[in-house]
Amino acid sequence: MLIFSSNMVILITLIFFFAIVTSIHNVLGEAKEQTATADSYLGRVMTTIRTSTQIGGPLMSVVAGVLLDHAGQNLLISGCTLLILLGGINMLLVKEG
Repeated sequence: MLIFSSNMVILITLIFFFAIVTSIHNVLGEAKEQTATADSYLGRVMTTIRTSTQIGGPLMSVVAGVLLDHAGQNLLISGCTLLILLGGINMLLVKEG
């Protein structure tokens, strides 16, 4: 994305594919959470996670806007990429059962 940040058509295409991959990442993460949680606690865990993401989404949009104003687009894209990669590595390292 950083390489094509000046070409809007390619950038929008990359963002589209990024959204698809992020959705797959989220589904895999939720599946890992469900397999790692005991059945008696599954409802509480999933409700807590979904509540925090519903609150965190709009809040982090405001934070991202402030960061975008002060740090710039390239740094924000790099930071988000790093966080998503770390999340994927964490999912690989989670022990089942």
